[in-house]
Amino acid sequence: MKQALRYSLKVWITTVVLAPIGVLILLGLLSDSTILGIVFWYPMIVLGSLMSSFLSASLLLLGVFYVSRLNITEKYKKVCLSILSVGSTLLSFYLISGSSLSTEVGYKIIAYALVFIACVWFYKLIVTSDLPNELINNE
Repeated sequence: MKQALRYSLKVWITTVVLAPIGVLILLGLLSDSTILGIVFWYPMIVLGSLMSSFLSASLLLLGVFYVSRLNITEKYKKVCLSILSVGSTLLSFYLISGSSLSTEVGYKIIAYALVFIACVWFYKLIVTSDLPNELINNE
């Protein structure tokens, strides 16, 4: 359980920190925003992302806990987690914005989902069979 929590927290926090940069760059390129405006809004967006992504973090933790015990390769486990991350991103944005999905919200969903998937693949998923026996017994 500790390894699943550690992996999930790494993926979630990295996504919360990096995805707003992608959103701000994407929206900055689409409008007449300045770099100063992007720097000003970044901390507020990260704070909002932290608060609104607890559902995604919880689903990721449950998914990691379940998938890490399946008898499939790490590649397929990460494919499953990538699908879960896209689904949880869509669900989070749907619950926040309701059924009124604008183009701007669509760009945010794309940015968050891509960063989420990249983070899933970036960090090593340690499965129970990869751990020494003394660590498995202590978990």
